[in-house]
This record gives sequence, structure tokens and C-alpha cells, in this order.
Amino acid sequence: VNAPDRIKAAIETATTGFFHSREYLNMPVTNYQYILTLYRTFLGREADQGGSSYWMEKLSSGMSKDKVLMGFANSKEFSDIMAKYGIK
Repeated sequence: VNAPDRIKAAIETATTGFFHSREYLNMPVTNYQYILTLYRTFLGREADQGGSSYWMEKLSSGMSKDKVLMGFANSKEFSDIMAKYGIK
């Protein structure tokens, strides 16, 4: 398995591991709170109005939380953050 595939697999395992943990799943989290947590976790910032509205619409339209999570994990913004730390 090449390096980019290993990194992608590690990110998916780490992120879904946290968001699928018993502790997190037992927390009463609204869709909006979930989106805010994704912004803070992946992008290290608060959500902007346009972005949070976009993701709320995706969830309201039936997109799964896991697909939204992977949208953050696979975003250019997150990729740029990882590249700053030498992770490509």
C-alpha cells in the first residue's frame, strides 16, 4: 500500500474511531453541534455561516453523518493543514 493510501486509511480510522466511540455516541449532539465539532476538529476554527448552512442542508437532505465527516477529512482545507505538518 502506498503512502497516500496509508495516510488516508489512518485518518479514516482515527476520525471514525472518535466519532463512533461509545462516549461520543452517548452524547446528545444535534446536527448543528456535530458540524461545529467537525469544523473545530478538522479545520481548527469556528464554522462560517455559508459552510455550516451547506453542511446542515446536506444532513437535512439525508446525507449520513459519516459522509459529512469524510467531506471534512477529504477537504482541501484539511489537506492543506496536514501538508503544513509534512503529512501528504
